[in-house]
Amino acid sequence: CSTCHLASEHGSDGRTLPRGVDGAGVGPARVAGEIVPRHSPINLNAGHGDAMFWDGRIEVLPGGALRNPADAQLTAAMQAVFTPGLETLAAQAMFPPTSRAEMRGETGENELADIADSDFTGIWEAIVDRFVAIPTYANMLTDAYPGTALVDFHMGHLANALAAFQATELHSVDSPFQRFLAGDDGALTTPQLRGALQYFGPQGRCSVCHVGPLLSDFRYHNIGMPQLGPGKGDGVGSDDDFGREQVTGAAAERYRFRTPSLLNVELTAPFGHAGQFSTLESMVRHYRNVTNSLNTYDIMEHVSDTDLISTQLANESDVLANLSGVVSNPLNFEVDDMVEFMRALTADSARDLTDVVPVSVPSGSTIDG
Repeated sequence: CSTCHLASEHGSDGRTLPRGVDGAGVGPARVAGEIVPRHSPINLNAGHGDAMFWDGRIEVLPGGALRNPADAQLTAAMQAVFTPGLETLAAQAMFPPTSRAEMRGETGENELADIADSDFTGIWEAIVDRFVAIPTYANMLTDAYPGTALVDFHMGHLANALAAFQATELHSVDSPFQRFLAGDDGALTTPQLRGALQYFGPQGRCSVCHVGPLLSDFRYHNIGMPQLGPGKGDGVGSDDDFGREQVTGAAAERYRFRTPSLLNVELTAPFGHAGQFSTLESMVRHYRNVTNSLNTYDIMEHVSDTDLISTQLANESDVLANLSGVVSNPLNFEVDDMVEFMRALTADSARDLTDVVPVSVPSGSTIDG
């Protein structure tokens, strides 16, 4: 997991787009490897909301059913071990290992890669077999789930453990803004206060989407982002990414992506579902005039990965045709003040996550420091 969610990069990887299997190194220094179509999101405070991934393909539906790419293969027995409140986070952890580009590899490279893409059960069983074959991990599992025989463990147990780790050790909410809300009138600087007023006011209208304790509505919006990278197989040439439409099949949701939390946003450049903006200032400036920003976007200003420079799509008119009404007109806020307010959303505990990284892991794998 830490290849794309590094403690040294505050829970992301510091890249425009991740480099998956066959890559070498970590973070911005990683080279080669399969290019993953979507930006690696921060995993701080991830255990909230009813949906996961940029397109929400893991989500709790009305009535309580859990939508997921494996459908019934993510069985009721697996879901039964999920900690209440962490169901979507646990389910999310089950799918990156099934992705060929992210973790599994191509046919012929290993026993996991030789399993059919549709056979999630087979992939998960093979992962558990690898896991329990390491005695220390087997002992840790039986300690974590007393009374469960080793032969009865499944991927749900591993995913639940990952979710528990993230929800406890990667929970960082001690920001100046949160201290201000708790009654510390001196927690924000004057520019941060000005930015806050514009954030919640008509100048920025940010709180229409970035609202609630985590400053996200956990819904889906088209905010006029350029498309770059290998895409998700959509559109002419199959190198576009239709976002939420891939999940729902509704054309009205084309180019909509899940609203990320803004907590600790200062630490997690680049920004966007494909890492389109390299700095917080440039991402914030995009919202001043989304139409102009998209039409004048220059990938050379934001992307250093030479393999991505030629991948920007000329699909601006298609994106703008379905633009969210919240950002369809220019907004009148001060970029510098807004950026200062965003910095007030950084938790002190999020600035250095090295204390969550173990000295070693039982498998012997190299881990991020």
